[in-house]
Amino acid sequence: MGGQLPGRVMFPKAKEPFDGSADQSVAFNNRMYGLYLSNDGAADLTVEVNGETFTVKAGKEFREYFDPFNAVDITATDDYHGYGLG
Repeated sequence: MGGQLPGRVMFPKAKEPFDGSADQSVAFNNRMYGLYLSNDGAADLTVEVNGETFTVKAGKEFREYFDPFNAVDITATDDYHGYGLG
């Protein structure tokens, strides 16, 4: 998870960016520990991570950390972009 140096805590790094404007299942090549998602559209979207569903309001951002995961499901009708944190 991002790695560690002696005496220093490292945070997950942005990896595997994605974007879209419709429903999408995003499968990551690496295990992720967090997700960043920006809703660039005019309609709310939902994202499911590890069986939990979150709503991201139009024009808002979502950034959260989770137990390890390899995929997310996005339900959307307008533009968004994001990346995994691993």
